[in-house]
Amino acid sequence: MSALFAGKKLLVVGGTSGMGFETAKLILQGGGSVVLVGNRADKAEQARQTLATLGDVAVIVADLMSEAGAQQVMARL
Repeated sequence: MSALFAGKKLLVVGGTSGMGFETAKLILQGGGSVVLVGNRADKAEQARQTLATLGDVAVIVADLMSEAGAQQVMARL
C-alpha cells in the first residue's frame, strides 16, 4: 500500500474490532499511526498487540456513550 497516511496519526473510534480494526490496519499499512478507542480494556489490548506489528498504536479505553467517556478521550488526546 502507498504511503497515503505517512506522518499522520488518526483516531479510530471502535478500532478494537470489526470495521474499525480493519480501518486501523489499513492506516498502519499506509504509513500512519493510530489511536484506537474502545470500551473494553481486554479487546483494546488484544487489538493493540495485534496491530503493533504494523506500526505505532495507542489505545484509549472509554465509553463514548457517556459524557464522562467523551471527556476522558479529549483529555488523553
